[in-house]
Amino acid sequence: MSHKTAATIAHTIGIDTGKNTLHLVGLDDKGQSFCGKRSLATGSQSGSPICHKNDFRDAHAIAEAVQRPSTRCVPVKTADQLDLQTLHRCDPAWSANEQP
Repeated sequence: MSHKTAATIAHTIGIDTGKNTLHLVGLDDKGQSFCGKRSLATGSQSGSPICHKNDFRDAHAIAEAVQRPSTRCVPVKTADQLDLQTLHRCDPAWSANEQP
């Protein structure tokens, strides 16, 4: 005797990215989480990455925030903005010597 269950369709998926892992949380149309998955990122050198208990909570919060119409998304940085950010992160002594 086989039992079939109704498939739950993900209305929103929250993804929390880490150095070596991805945490996925799916929300249905009512905002209830129905799945959570941890996946190793490709190219990972560590055998067992540390999984903090807040990683799934972060993924869930991301999925909830996307559903709110008042949430403002951060725009993607332009190449010029990334170049300027790199200069600001350089060694202060080096950047002081290079300025005219």
